[in-house]
Amino acid sequence: MEKEKCSERVWIGYHEQPCSRYAVRDGYCKQHHPDEVAKRNKISDEKWKAKMYNKPMSVAMRKIKALEKENMELRDQLQILKG
Repeated sequence: MEKEKCSERVWIGYHEQPCSRYAVRDGYCKQHHPDEVAKRNKISDEKWKAKMYNKPMSVAMRKIKALEKENMELRDQLQILKG
């Protein structure tokens, strides 16, 4: 009896075909098993978020928002003092 192949379809060039690897768990190879895909996506998302968070424009936008908030608080305090 032949081993079961992975049930995922992959893109090769301009068309898709079945994955050529053998199924290891739940009809999927290790690369295409939904748990592994979710794990890789989570790691990738965390790296992307860290990269985007530390971009100069993101840092500048956070500083601008903090300064705008401080400015509004100072305006409110000034209004209270003016009475």
